[in-house]
Amino acid sequence: MSERASTSLDISPEIVSPEVVWIVCEDGSRWVETVRCFCLGGATNSVRVSVRIADEDEVLGLVNSLLRRPKRTVFVVWEMTPKTLAVKCRAITTLALTAPQILQIAAVTAIPMRYRSILSEFGATLQIRQPEEMQAIALRLNEQVLPGLARLR
Repeated sequence: MSERASTSLDISPEIVSPEVVWIVCEDGSRWVETVRCFCLGGATNSVRVSVRIADEDEVLGLVNSLLRRPKRTVFVVWEMTPKTLAVKCRAITTLALTAPQILQIAAVTAIPMRYRSILSEFGATLQIRQPEEMQAIALRLNEQVLPGLARLR
């Protein structure tokens, strides 16, 4: 086993920087660019913020692996379309049951209003219709979540 692999498997909690990971599950790039634009800024130097892209069948495994390390906060943005609504609602529910501390945001631009009301019942914490709405969410999270993480360092 290489020295690098050995080091990555044995990480002491004292040397791990607080980290926020945004996972974006979408077909295009609209929401990942939105997260990069509004959510990467505003973090203090002591908190690392990153963005990962995943398919709905990869999100649960990725979240579980990310949460194994201490001092890590994960947010998930789901792009909801009529075509993917059922599959993503199932993924949102599974994630809500296995990792209830995760903030899940449903991007509902293409979803008819009659279906939007059920998303919170499946486990989506917030719904956004336009990318600009992410700016207010990012500001609130930067004010409320990131200072607490910075104190963990």
